[in-house]
Amino acid sequence: MRENLKSATEGLITQDIDYVVFLRDNRFFLIEEKTHSDAKVSPAQAVIAKMLSEIFSKVSRYFLGYFLIYALEGKEPYVSLNSSMNVRFKDFIINLLNKKSWFLK
Repeated sequence: MRENLKSATEGLITQDIDYVVFLRDNRFFLIEEKTHSDAKVSPAQAVIAKMLSEIFSKVSRYFLGYFLIYALEGKEPYVSLNSSMNVRFKDFIINLLNKKSWFLK
């Protein structure tokens, strides 16, 4: 599909959900992976991510959220929780497994 687009943010609106992660206790979350530090989320992608989050939050008490994971070459992956808070991916997963979801909702 990308071969037919001008760029990743122009043309046809697409939503790229890279992973749906299910934990042992039925909790789950969505991940969009970014592999470049300057990778942007288009306005359309942001709207679709918000819409999916609202839908899943209403239909499932197990939904934890929609997260951006930055996996940059040569660097440790991190989760962008908001514009000013990043958490190492390893810490993010450990906190989820231990149900210490201080960064959620």
